[in-house]
Amino acid sequence: MIIGTGLGSGVVEVSGSGSTLTTVDNIYLAVFGSGTLAISDGGEVSIGGTAYVGQGYDSTTGGIGLVMVAGPGSVLSANDLKVGFNGKGTVEVSKGGTLSAASSEVGSLAEGDGKIVIDGPGSRLQTEFLRVAVDGDGAVEIRGGGTLSSTWASVASGAGTIGQVVVDGPGSSWTNTGSLDLGGMGQADLTISNGGRFSADNINIGTAGKLNIGAAATSAPVAAGTLKAGSISLTDGEARLIFNHSSANYELDTDISGIGVIELLGPGKTVLTGNSRDFTGEISVVGGELMVDGWLGGDMTSKGRLSGEGVVRNVSVVGGGVIAPGKDRIGTLAVEGNLYMAPGSTYEVEIDSGSSDLIQVMGIAYVEGADIAIKRGVGPLALGGGGYTILSADGGFYDGFGDIISDYAFVTPSIAVTRVGSSDLVGLKFTRNDLAFTEVAKTANQSQAAAAVQALDINNATYRTVLSLNQAEAQTMFDVLSGEGHATLKGVLMGNAGLVSDALVQRLDAARTLDGSGAVSGYAALPALPEAGGGNAMWGEFYGGFGKLGSDGNAAEAEQASGGLLLGADAAVGDWQIGLAAQLGQTNVSIADRATEATTADIGAGFYAGTNWGDTGFSLAGTVTQHAISTSREVGLGLNETLTAEYGATTGQVVAELEHEFDLGAASLTPFARLGHVVQATEAFQETGNGGGAALSGEADVVNQSFATLGLRGAYQFVVGQGGLATFSGGIGWRRGFGEAPTAHLGFNGGSPFVIAATPAAADSLLLEAGFDLDLAEGLDVSASYTGDLTVDGQSHALRAGLGGQF
Repeated sequence: MIIGTGLGSGVVEVSGSGSTLTTVDNIYLAVFGSGTLAISDGGEVSIGGTAYVGQGYDSTTGGIGLVMVAGPGSVLSANDLKVGFNGKGTVEVSKGGTLSAASSEVGSLAEGDGKIVIDGPGSRLQTEFLRVAVDGDGAVEIRGGGTLSSTWASVASGAGTIGQVVVDGPGSSWTNTGSLDLGGMGQADLTISNGGRFSADNINIGTAGKLNIGAAATSAPVAAGTLKAGSISLTDGEARLIFNHSSANYELDTDISGIGVIELLGPGKTVLTGNSRDFTGEISVVGGELMVDGWLGGDMTSKGRLSGEGVVRNVSVVGGGVIAPGKDRIGTLAVEGNLYMAPGSTYEVEIDSGSSDLIQVMGIAYVEGADIAIKRGVGPLALGGGGYTILSADGGFYDGFGDIISDYAFVTPSIAVTRVGSSDLVGLKFTRNDLAFTEVAKTANQSQAAAAVQALDINNATYRTVLSLNQAEAQTMFDVLSGEGHATLKGVLMGNAGLVSDALVQRLDAARTLDGSGAVSGYAALPALPEAGGGNAMWGEFYGGFGKLGSDGNAAEAEQASGGLLLGADAAVGDWQIGLAAQLGQTNVSIADRATEATTADIGAGFYAGTNWGDTGFSLAGTVTQHAISTSREVGLGLNETLTAEYGATTGQVVAELEHEFDLGAASLTPFARLGHVVQATEAFQETGNGGGAALSGEADVVNQSFATLGLRGAYQFVVGQGGLATFSGGIGWRRGFGEAPTAHLGFNGGSPFVIAATPAAADSLLLEAGFDLDLAEGLDVSASYTGDLTVDGQSHALRAGLGGQF
């Protein structure tokens, strides 16, 4: 069958499920003409002989053959396929179409120019033998999730031919179960990019053959594809394996041998993990990073970055190049031959606690003024002695390093070379400089902790860890070491003393809503007091709130949440209402910037008493709360300790309030004034950790704070149902705090004591209240409220719900 011959053109379409075209002979497209075969929507074409696409070529009449196989179920099968036999031929497989042939050629004869495109998910070419650019030029493109499967393949096997294969994009793949010969006689390129996949048993790269991971050398870098091969052999000095990609961590676990060239051009990182000891060609690292985690022979010239924990042969690091042993950690890179480092090159060496990177040179190391850039790890730093061995040279170390680049705050590094037999060891030593720890501190707490650390023995792990830091890290470390959370917790618990005392004062006058003197508080009107001598009452309420204590530039911001249950009972005694209450609750505190968490179990008791002189009322309340404290904090930056402590504290508070109500009928306005004093006593404690030296002990101490509040409350009442009384209330107040910031007296084991301060209580606060109370005719009372406490640097919010009754 011939489609397109002479001066004419021919088109054959096979479309639709069940549509078929079958021939036992050959089919010719474009015999000195143009011909098109279109197979779509489930059509099938079966050719018992050979399908020639682009049989011949005539510059006047055209001679262009085109085959299109599009759609699921659309199939073209042939015994042999020759695309661009002696003319120009193209085969496009798309949208899930299938092309199959026992043998496939692309660019058969000298005048041939063929191309196969496999594009889209489900689109595939299945062939046993694939030859691209036999004696003409040929190309295969696999894109958009298309697939190609073959047993054996060659690209550009003929002299003077140009063959190209591209596997590009996620899901695109070429699986070749046998060998691939790339560039036997012609110019061949196989490019695997943007997540495309190629696999073969082995790859032979010959004269002018190039295997490109990412992009060709003359193109801009793109993301790498995946290559899986048992071995790669560069059989000619011009054969090239090119890595020109932008991927962050591309790994190739394939053995490489031969005499060609391995090139790294793009900015990406290439990791070679195979055994390539038999490679004797050249390695050129122009850009990006080469990490050798296996064995790589050959002579390397690097202007990029060389890293890893494997073995290389001969290495020359030229100006701008970097050598950095290890795999993003401490490691040893072995050089089987010689090492040369030119002026302008850099040895990036990592120092971490008791170990360092090492370049182990089995030949000669000649370093012509290359710089050392120290990549600081964190952890106890060794001083004096032989220092850290960073390079060994069995054949001797010649010339020397130039500048040492580091940002250590408290030590000065230097180079020392030691001869051991016929080998030289290059060491990096550290000596303490004159900068005091306190000179880098920026806050009072940092300064206190810095002075305490500096007073420790020089062999103390905490002291030596601080030596490994730069100034910014040292400031962070002093904050973490300070134990600031112990002081902050005191301030939180003292602020929360109002959770109980406010409720007790509230209990004494249902017309008032409290001013929220605690850091987190919130109680609306409780059941109204019975008339003098009018009986007894019992009540209970759940409380919960959250708040934030802002940073003052010295202590860090803290977040807290509290919740619990209050139960109480009271009775009229003459003109006074007197009662007792009990508390069961929990407080959680988190200080993210200090990696500190604290939890307290709170058990408390209180008393309250109040009386009225006409429209003027007086209330008095006192509370005592016992706290079982559990703290945990993380000390990183090389010490890596988790420090915990268990101890107790007691918080007491006394408040007195005077108010005067102005009756406006169903509404009322009540100005009030309140005075309060809080005292907290904390037990001594000892932190426990893993022995890193950062554990603190705390002294027992007492902290006092006072406050005064002026405010105005309003309420509106109305009857609900059969004798029920509903009350909406609200209030606003200004509170003034007195007293110093809470402090903790701490010390390292065997060290000098120091004092750490928390953020002081706000000098001025704005208090907001809103509540609803429903007094039922049966003597039951239900209430709910919101309270807010706003300061310049912090805020707290709380909700509560209560139930009370008279009997």
